[in-house]
Amino acid sequence: MSAPIPLDDPALDQALAIVTADYNGPRPTISGVDPFGELFPFTDAERAHLGAMRDLIEQYVARQDDPRRPLSLAVFGPPGSGKSFAVEQILKELKLAAKPITVNLTQAADASALSGVLAQAQAHADAAMPATSRWSWFKGKKNGSFARRAVPVIFFDEFDAPRDGAPYGWLAWFLAPMQDGQFLHNGNVITLRRAVYIFAGGTAPTMRQFSEFDRLPEFQRAKGPDFISRLRGFLDLCGPNEEPRMLRRAILFRAELRGAIGKSPGSFRPDPNLMKSLLQAGRYRHGARSIAAVVDLSDIRKNRRFEWQDLPEDHLLGLHIDRGPLDAKLIGGSIAFSGYDETAEVQDMWRTVARWLWNEGATLSYAGRWALGPGGWLMKFLGEELRRRPAEPRAHRRGKPDPWLENFLDDIKQERDSVDAVVPVADRDRLGLRVTFAPHLTDKERERAASEPWLCSALEHFRRRLAVTDASVARFVVAGARSGHKGRFPGIAEEVMLTLAQRKPIYVAGAFGGAAADVGSLLGLAHPRRGEVPLSFQAEPTEAEGSLSTIADELRPGPWTELPITAGEVAVFLKAHALGGPQWPDNALSFEENRRLFASNNSDEVERLVRTGLLRLFANADPATLSYSCRNFALR
Repeated sequence: MSAPIPLDDPALDQALAIVTADYNGPRPTISGVDPFGELFPFTDAERAHLGAMRDLIEQYVARQDDPRRPLSLAVFGPPGSGKSFAVEQILKELKLAAKPITVNLTQAADASALSGVLAQAQAHADAAMPATSRWSWFKGKKNGSFARRAVPVIFFDEFDAPRDGAPYGWLAWFLAPMQDGQFLHNGNVITLRRAVYIFAGGTAPTMRQFSEFDRLPEFQRAKGPDFISRLRGFLDLCGPNEEPRMLRRAILFRAELRGAIGKSPGSFRPDPNLMKSLLQAGRYRHGARSIAAVVDLSDIRKNRRFEWQDLPEDHLLGLHIDRGPLDAKLIGGSIAFSGYDETAEVQDMWRTVARWLWNEGATLSYAGRWALGPGGWLMKFLGEELRRRPAEPRAHRRGKPDPWLENFLDDIKQERDSVDAVVPVADRDRLGLRVTFAPHLTDKERERAASEPWLCSALEHFRRRLAVTDASVARFVVAGARSGHKGRFPGIAEEVMLTLAQRKPIYVAGAFGGAAADVGSLLGLAHPRRGEVPLSFQAEPTEAEGSLSTIADELRPGPWTELPITAGEVAVFLKAHALGGPQWPDNALSFEENRRLFASNNSDEVERLVRTGLLRLFANADPATLSYSCRNFALR
């Protein structure tokens, strides 16, 4: 998704003007956008696709000879993009007001259901019947009389649905009707060559992505490439989550609100602040259908304002609105903001990745100091970026949205002079630090605080890192202090170790140096060079080393009895969990993609690879192959 639009952005101002304009007057116009019926094509591609499909149908219908085969067209778009509505608008442009015959393949019991529809269409076409509420006919006229035969328009929704459990199972059935206009019904071969078939897909948002399925064995077995070869045109539609998303949403909201208040709206007017929040929402889960649902669930009446209290309960809003594909998922960050964070490269890379994670709806989690760095760049960045996040409609009742940033030390550092201080159990509970597997500090541990501060510090760090790891769904690792740390080995190594132990996905960017480079090398992420000796941590014995070895069981409580506690043990552990081995947790990146991520010092490439892995895992999408043809077009 694109970055949030600032509140002073002209697109938001224009969208707000559309949705709040007087509901007693006509629909506001949009500068530079010519409507296509009730559709608003915002991009050159959308205008071209709509016009091309209209022309194809018009030329086909105008033919006076008998065509050799039906005209087969396809419509693609994300869920809720209005595929059937777009087809209706095209037919209206051609002076046909009735709806086409619609067949939903997810409801078809067997092939006889489809052949029955086509057989009826053929019988009615022969009779050149006029339009009815059930059937749609193009009535070609010649010399003032009806042409010899009408043209049925049949809309096959979810044409790429499974059949008897087989992916894309209906495609093979369509081949003969598309190619020769012939099909088998009740044992008889029936011919229907003069017809328009429109196929609406549900597995791909664009024709390009649907075409890329030809690499899949199951698509080939289903005769998918043969199906594509029979199409004569296509239309790619954009939904309310595609740019310019504010304007798309404004048009949809106005139409839904206008329908909800009836023909006499009176003094009805939506609250501008509420509409800002709805227009800027991260994602409408089911496209236009979700916008319709939000309006349906709200308490909307004429002669009054539409305000925050009129929205449905948060759990109902959550069915239709979220922050994005990574909605409130906690992504752990392993980065020490001292030393390496002073380089412009690391700052730029971290900003790039953090912005993308927020734009997709994720929450960043961390367990360290945020205020370090020259000039406090990190705190300044966080403050500016988080202020740009729009208010969340689904959090209006509880008054507290899901956080964009969760620092497991944030409250503690407000109370303590040192973040390394041992926090008594009562304070820990009051401050809300989540700790799962590790026990709370005991009286005996608190007694040790004065005599063995290193020991207590290490134990406290371990528990913080365990809390973050347990709460997070994945971890991103970059830079980090390679030397000068006070413990047995770099803290990032312990965070990576805990993530691997829980078999959670991990993404390591090693080209920026620091402990991440050492960790990644031990994990086999670096391209090996001839004669290269694998790295291992070089940690000098500290005051804590001897003490730690005496209470290993306390540092490895519960499920973690096998975790290493020395630098050498950690190195062995990481090598045992190396990329390509059975212990490596799947992060949805290939072997080579993981190595490219580790080796790249380009912020955009790092962001792209992390994005690819996370969306494959949690959004059932592959941005490496998706074609976002509707994104990033400017208004004319």
